[in-house]
Amino acid sequence: MSSDEFTFKINLKEKPRMRRGVLSVAASLYEPLGFVAPFTLKGKMLLQDLCRCNLPWDEEMNNDEANRWSRWTNQFQCLGDFKIRRSLVPPDFGEVSSYQLHHFADASQTGYGVATYLRTVSKNNQVNSTLVMGRARVALLKRPSIPRMVLTTAAVAAQLDCKIRSELGLELCDSVFWSDSTSVLKYIRNMSARYHTFVNNRVNLIRDLSDITAWRYVNTSVNPADLASRGLDVDSLLETSLWLTGPEFLCQEQDSWPALPDDVK
Repeated sequence: MSSDEFTFKINLKEKPRMRRGVLSVAASLYEPLGFVAPFTLKGKMLLQDLCRCNLPWDEEMNNDEANRWSRWTNQFQCLGDFKIRRSLVPPDFGEVSSYQLHHFADASQTGYGVATYLRTVSKNNQVNSTLVMGRARVALLKRPSIPRMVLTTAAVAAQLDCKIRSELGLELCDSVFWSDSTSVLKYIRNMSARYHTFVNNRVNLIRDLSDITAWRYVNTSVNPADLASRGLDVDSLLETSLWLTGPEFLCQEQDSWPALPDDVK
């Protein structure tokens, strides 16, 4: 009997060690739900570095870049070991009493990412958390500050919430949003401050699409979006449960969830 899981099967054809070859492989990875977004980000980061140094399309990469390319492509065969249950609720979970989306956002010098989880509670108080969608993007070539990048990611999380809620077709509780940036949480919660256009546009979008009280603080060490913003090798992705199920506190009572820092309240 076959298992009811999403898996990956990739037949990677040999590509020249050139910018054109990197683009061809990176563009051919069709993975709309972002289940392995931390891994695919590594290829996008290499392509961006080649663009940054203005490497011609048909010129060979230098040794360092070629080694990065080889390390990344050699891991494709390991993607066959990556599996994620297709059903958002375990088969023996019982009758569900509530569904809730949790969105985690993060950014780094190299990229930004969002990880969304569905927290399900059964009528006998079992709790399950599973990855619904991931997003990972490289940072702009002209990089803004980290707080501004995290703010942009928070806006992406708010937009994803609207999209996922409409697609799931479930009776969902109010969504919860998590960030490890106190600066961004202050942006969102401060109703009296006047911001520059960049910040103001994104803060207004976030407030339009989400409740400011739904934004909470999570420590970087247990923020799964941190993996999506920095990139991860396949081996590390297979070894960590943080990416597939989110932080452990999602399966605990709400009273045990991380509290807002005093300077953000």
